Amino acid sequence: PSIDFGQGALVPISGANAGSFVARFAPDGSPIWSKMLPYGAAPLGLGVRGDGRTYLGGSLQASYSFGAFTLTSAGYADMLLVEMAP
Repeated sequence: PSIDFGQGALVPISGANAGSFVARFAPDGSPIWSKMLPYGAAPLGLGVRGDGRTYLGGSLQASYSFGAFTLTSAGYADMLLVEMAP
């Protein structure tokens, strides 16, 4: 399965049958960006500042690259806090 917000299909990572995603849209509904999260990432909260900076909080049980940074879980489920592209 996949989902497309107008910037290309987001397909679950690592062959998983399900996954999580986060997407940002302009006030007119057009897509700005979207990102598929890895299987093993459990998003638990999302915050958006007035300047458009978006923060995602949750837990991670794997290794995954968020832009230029790779986060690797050191145990069963580690805290995850990332700033997504504005």
